[in-house]
Amino acid sequence: VSLETGRITRALVKGQEITHHPDTGKNLIGFQVPHWDRVLELAGKCGPAIGLGYSGSDIVLDVNDGPLIIEVNAHPGIEIQNINQEGLKARMHAAGEDFK
Repeated sequence: VSLETGRITRALVKGQEITHHPDTGKNLIGFQVPHWDRVLELAGKCGPAIGLGYSGSDIVLDVNDGPLIIEVNAHPGIEIQNINQEGLKARMHAAGEDFK
């Protein structure tokens, strides 16, 4: 998902790139995640709320309530780095975060 736009740019299932949802057959690439600004806001508050410099936030889009946090991971998996084809350090640097 593009952090700037909230549009899906790439998707993987078991390491294989896909363009359509495996269950519905709907196109994934270019799909706009609803309520993207709120998703970013919630995710950005998770790490500081639990005292971490970074975290992985699992967020669901509820049809009635919009984005809801279902889990915060202190040690998020690396699959997101595989999808983005870029490591965490590069992403954090691009976001203006400096760490050692």
